[in-house]
Amino acid sequence: MEDLRVTPDEWADLKPNIIKGSLPFLGRVGDTEMIIQAFSILRYVGKLGKLSSQDPLLAALVDENMYELEEYSFLRRVDNYLALTVSGFMVGDSMTILDIQHFARLDFVFDGPWLK
Repeated sequence: MEDLRVTPDEWADLKPNIIKGSLPFLGRVGDTEMIIQAFSILRYVGKLGKLSSQDPLLAALVDENMYELEEYSFLRRVDNYLALTVSGFMVGDSMTILDIQHFARLDFVFDGPWLK
Protein backbone atom coordinates (compact mmCIF):
# COMPACT_ATOMS: atom_id res chain seq x y z
CA MET A 1 0.00 0.00 0.00
CA GLU A 2 1.06 3.55 -0.64
CA ASP A 3 -0.29 6.63 1.13
CA LEU A 4 -0.81 8.89 -1.85
CA ARG A 5 -1.59 12.53 -1.08
CA VAL A 6 -2.59 14.61 -4.08
CA THR A 7 -2.83 18.31 -4.79
CA PRO A 8 -5.89 19.71 -6.58
CA ASP A 9 -3.87 19.86 -9.82
CA GLU A 10 -2.76 16.23 -9.46
CA TRP A 11 -6.33 15.19 -8.68
CA ALA A 12 -7.56 16.55 -12.01
CA ASP A 13 -5.26 14.07 -13.80
CA LEU A 14 -5.88 11.19 -11.38
CA LYS A 15 -9.68 11.45 -11.08
CA PRO A 16 -10.58 9.80 -14.43
CA ASN A 17 -8.64 6.69 -13.35
CA ILE A 18 -10.50 6.29 -10.05
CA ILE A 19 -13.73 4.34 -9.88
CA LYS A 20 -16.51 6.80 -9.07
CA GLY A 21 -13.94 9.61 -9.23
CA SER A 22 -13.91 9.89 -5.45
CA LEU A 23 -11.46 10.16 -2.56
CA PRO A 24 -10.47 8.44 -0.39
CA PHE A 25 -9.91 5.10 -2.10
CA LEU A 26 -7.99 1.94 -1.34
CA GLY A 27 -6.52 0.08 -4.29
CA ARG A 28 -4.29 0.58 -7.27
CA VAL A 29 -4.96 3.46 -9.62
CA GLY A 30 -6.76 2.08 -12.67
CA ASP A 31 -7.78 -1.18 -10.96
CA THR A 32 -11.37 -2.32 -11.22
CA GLU A 33 -11.32 -3.46 -7.58
CA MET A 34 -11.11 -0.32 -5.48
CA ILE A 35 -12.75 0.39 -2.17
CA ILE A 36 -14.24 3.87 -2.15
CA GLN A 37 -15.32 5.88 0.94
CA ALA A 38 -13.65 6.09 4.33
CA PHE A 39 -16.13 3.90 6.26
CA SER A 40 -15.86 1.08 3.72
CA ILE A 41 -12.06 1.26 3.81
CA LEU A 42 -12.08 1.30 7.60
CA ARG A 43 -14.36 -1.73 7.76
CA TYR A 44 -12.16 -3.64 5.29
CA VAL A 45 -8.94 -2.86 7.14
CA GLY A 46 -10.66 -3.61 10.44
CA LYS A 47 -11.59 -7.08 9.20
CA LEU A 48 -8.04 -7.71 8.01
CA GLY A 49 -6.70 -6.59 11.40
CA LYS A 50 -9.34 -8.58 13.31
CA LEU A 51 -10.75 -5.35 14.78
CA SER A 52 -14.30 -6.13 13.69
CA SER A 53 -16.65 -8.09 15.90
CA GLN A 54 -18.04 -11.40 14.71
CA ASP A 55 -21.06 -10.75 16.95
CA PRO A 56 -23.73 -9.07 14.76
CA LEU A 57 -25.04 -6.95 17.67
CA LEU A 58 -21.60 -5.64 18.63
CA ALA A 59 -20.84 -4.99 14.94
CA ALA A 60 -24.08 -2.99 14.66
CA LEU A 61 -23.19 -0.98 17.77
CA VAL A 62 -19.81 -0.17 16.25
CA ASP A 63 -21.53 0.98 13.03
CA GLU A 64 -24.08 3.04 14.97
CA ASN A 65 -21.37 4.92 16.82
CA MET A 66 -19.24 5.37 13.70
CA TYR A 67 -22.10 7.06 11.88
CA GLU A 68 -22.77 9.23 14.90
CA LEU A 69 -19.28 10.66 14.53
CA GLU A 70 -20.49 12.49 11.46
CA GLU A 71 -22.53 14.75 13.70
CA TYR A 72 -20.81 17.70 15.34
CA SER A 73 -22.41 17.16 18.73
CA PHE A 74 -20.80 13.78 19.21
CA LEU A 75 -18.22 14.72 21.85
CA ARG A 76 -20.65 14.86 24.76
CA ARG A 77 -22.35 11.64 23.67
CA VAL A 78 -19.02 9.84 23.29
CA ASP A 79 -17.96 10.95 26.76
CA ASN A 80 -21.29 9.82 28.25
CA TYR A 81 -21.13 6.52 26.38
CA LEU A 82 -17.57 5.79 27.53
CA ALA A 83 -18.58 6.53 31.13
CA LEU A 84 -20.98 3.58 30.90
CA THR A 85 -18.40 1.08 29.65
CA VAL A 86 -16.41 -1.11 31.98
CA SER A 87 -13.62 -1.88 29.52
CA GLY A 88 -12.82 1.65 28.39
CA PHE A 89 -13.49 0.63 24.80
CA MET A 90 -16.48 1.96 22.90
CA VAL A 91 -18.09 -1.44 22.25
CA GLY A 92 -17.26 -4.76 23.85
CA ASP A 93 -14.10 -5.58 25.75
CA SER A 94 -11.47 -5.08 23.07
CA MET A 95 -10.40 -2.47 20.54
CA THR A 96 -12.49 -2.16 17.38
CA ILE A 97 -12.36 0.06 14.34
CA LEU A 98 -14.69 2.41 16.21
CA ASP A 99 -12.02 3.13 18.85
CA ILE A 100 -9.50 3.83 16.10
CA GLN A 101 -11.94 6.10 14.27
CA HIS A 102 -12.68 8.07 17.45
CA PHE A 103 -8.98 8.48 18.17
CA ALA A 104 -8.26 9.67 14.63
CA ARG A 105 -11.20 12.09 14.62
CA LEU A 106 -10.37 13.54 18.01
CA ASP A 107 -6.71 13.83 17.08
CA PHE A 108 -7.74 15.77 13.97
CA VAL A 109 -10.11 18.02 15.93
CA PHE A 110 -7.66 18.84 18.70
CA ASP A 111 -4.39 18.71 16.76
CA GLY A 112 -5.47 19.74 13.27
CA PRO A 113 -3.34 21.73 10.86
CA TRP A 114 -5.14 24.95 11.80
CA LEU A 115 -3.69 24.74 15.33
CA LYS A 116 -0.06 24.73 14.23
